[in-house]
Amino acid sequence: MTLSAIVRQHRQNNQLSQRELATRLGCDHTYISKIENDATDYEPSERFLSDLADLLLVDSDWLIFQSGKIPDRYKPLLGSLALKYGDRLPTLLTELLNRKEDPDSDVS
Repeated sequence: MTLSAIVRQHRQNNQLSQRELATRLGCDHTYISKIENDATDYEPSERFLSDLADLLLVDSDWLIFQSGKIPDRYKPLLGSLALKYGDRLPTLLTELLNRKEDPDSDVS
């Protein structure tokens, strides 16, 4: 699901108009429209996405990841993992992403 679809779906689920959401975020309603139509000239900031997540009642890290960004608080961890696993890190992360959710599986 794209960021635009996520924002639209959760905004509607929370019975917010684009104007109301924009007012609460302190931005113009046309920016919300552009996000929902995947027509922005630039990517929303992490701070904006975090505020947006709060209003849409979704986890802010999840929304930031869905936008294609990595939350700042995860960057040191990824740096440490890159040092430890080197060239294998992308493969390991891809395996984690492709793994079916199984609460009994051992992630190692």
